[in-house]
Amino acid sequence: MKRLLLLALALLLLAAPAAAQKSAPTLFVRTIVKKTPFIKGDSTLVSFVLYSDAEFQKVVCKTKKLKIKRGSLRKLDVNRARSGGRARYQNRIYNTLIWSQYMVASDDVGKIVVPPLEFECVLRVYQQSNDPFDRFFNRRRSYKDVEMKTKSEETTIEVIEKPRKNTNELLKSGGKVI
Repeated sequence: MKRLLLLALALLLLAAPAAAQKSAPTLFVRTIVKKTPFIKGDSTLVSFVLYSDAEFQKVVCKTKKLKIKRGSLRKLDVNRARSGGRARYQNRIYNTLIWSQYMVASDDVGKIVVPPLEFECVLRVYQQSNDPFDRFFNRRRSYKDVEMKTKSEETTIEVIEKPRKNTNELLKSGGKVI
């Protein structure tokens, strides 16, 4: 019985360093468009959201100012201290940070191209301890800060003409048919 316990403890101690080996953290940016296509004269919300499987320590956007052609752009205020959270994306859970949000409007029919944003991030990766008693004695976890760069993709938003109503829809809404 003692031999089995010693063997189990030895296997546990040998397996711990293998579990501690982890690859580099994942970091990417998604450009989320609320509604696409949208109708000419209307507006839509465009959000830039950072995703990572490690904690965000520092995030810097290297793109100075976002500019678009064929439309107007209005930046919304985002409280970044409160915009962080956790989200599920493609069956994985990530730490998220809403970096910026814009209202995009257009009076022309066509396509609006939203250029990419470039980010430099410092992510905190916690190191797994080899000692199985660290959690029991509530010792601090060691960590390593990793610098990473990422870039969002160029996004195209389609702007369409407002669909015309047919005769039945005009009659139901109380409009006149000439």
